Amino acid sequence: MANLANAALLLLRITLSLVVLGHGIQKVSFRLGGGGLAKEAAILTHDGVRGGRISAAASGVTQIGAGLICGLGILTPLAAAGIIGVMVVASSTKFKNGFWVQNDGIEFPLFLVFAATILALAGPGAWSLDHLASIHRTIATSVGAIGLGVVSGSASVPLLKQRPSRSKSDSSNGRRALEMAAQRRRGDAALRYRTQVADEMEETMTVPADFEQFMGECHAALTQQTKGHSESLLALWSQTPEDTVFAAVGGYQIGFDDVSALLSHVSKSLNWDTWEAETLALHVEGDVAYTVELETMTRAVEGETEQMVLRASQFYRRVDGS
Repeated sequence: MANLANAALLLLRITLSLVVLGHGIQKVSFRLGGGGLAKEAAILTHDGVRGGRISAAASGVTQIGAGLICGLGILTPLAAAGIIGVMVVASSTKFKNGFWVQNDGIEFPLFLVFAATILALAGPGAWSLDHLASIHRTIATSVGAIGLGVVSGSASVPLLKQRPSRSKSDSSNGRRALEMAAQRRRGDAALRYRTQVADEMEETMTVPADFEQFMGECHAALTQQTKGHSESLLALWSQTPEDTVFAAVGGYQIGFDDVSALLSHVSKSLNWDTWEAETLALHVEGDVAYTVELETMTRAVEGETEQMVLRASQFYRRVDGS
């Protein structure tokens, strides 16, 4: 019976170790399908976590360290505390998405919190380095490890949470004024560019009816994307290994699987009330086309209207005559 219990604890340790270690490696490198620090930093930013690459590196290294010592069964309470701490922070960023993992909810990180808690309470078992080194577990160390993980994770949440882009304070109003001035400069530059190219477009470009219809579908899908729904946008992609996205949402991705994973994740953190696009440049030649658009998004934040303006360049290629 004792051997069966030790085997169960070993299986728990190894499984938890592989999952946590694997996710940590993905965050800091391109191994195991990871996107490296740049992609992880972008994902954290969209999840409302500040700190960029530093936060991404801290999370990844903690998971790698905790995963390793969890698998080896050495200093097991410390491993449990590390896993709980990181996953408490992860749960806080996904709480707004609900429970289920398919909606990018808290299901997965919360499951790891409970798995690490069980490990802290039950101990690593006899088939561990803790047992070989005669490092004995007590109720105090188990409860202390759980408490350390919960407290450290909870304390990190307000520190890592992105500050509002503005508030009622004078300093925030000053930052907002600078942001608005920068947006006006970008808008002025875009206006000058529109003035320069508008006549050329009208004189030289007749937009095919099918492409005009396609652009309408793209705009409708992008509106849904900014409200948290990526399905319509992904349906418009050719779904081939050549699909590519290069954007502020996390470096570049090649291949529909990676593109769809990134866009689906990003959409979950978007909650703009309105999305509009103004075409600055457009050219269609046979089965290929490109557009340059000025995208404007707005939403209400604390009773005020927040606006973001982006310039987006899109390249299209007709596939299979569709």
